[in-house]
Amino acid sequence: WCTRFQHTTKVSHPHLDSEKGATHAPILLRFFNYLDQQCNLVDMIHQWHDPSGLCRASDEESSSLILLFDRHVDGQNRKCQQKIILPSTQLFSPVFADATGAISYVPFRIAALTYHMGIGPNSGHHRTALRYRGTWMIYDDNRLPEVTHTLSDAILCNLTTLWLVKPTHHAVRTMDQDPLHASLSLRTSASRAAGLS
Repeated sequence: WCTRFQHTTKVSHPHLDSEKGATHAPILLRFFNYLDQQCNLVDMIHQWHDPSGLCRASDEESSSLILLFDRHVDGQNRKCQQKIILPSTQLFSPVFADATGAISYVPFRIAALTYHMGIGPNSGHHRTALRYRGTWMIYDDNRLPEVTHTLSDAILCNLTTLWLVKPTHHAVRTMDQDPLHASLSLRTSASRAAGLS
């Protein structure tokens, strides 16, 4: 990613060069106010994008995207535990559509996330949750995954990384409810309806 100025001019700038992302580097999102109880992921992306200012965006459309959240409180050795509200379905990320700096918004789905359990930012333990057949599978060291339908506040208040994919059929084939089970349920419902008519 880069700023609109860099995208359109291709000029190196001492202050803006730090705004350029390397290939495969996650986009770092910061909290508006560390004292707030919660924030919305869509608002965080909008703040990073800064549409009326630097206008940051990906410089090419990709099939995946990684978002990283900075939970270090500036100037203090403590961790921000603000809850991040995630979209229920998909979210949109800004991408430069052409050389003029026009913006298009590309849809993504959350495929997995990482969260940090621990009071301080420099100690604790990372865990991962994977989206699978309409549920979340939560992984920890040397354990079978815990399966849950919703993410707890403890996870959302300690979320550090989101792994996003473009919602193509191939990419999301295991993220939604089991298609074989859904197909069987539809056939069973159809059979019952036929018997009742």
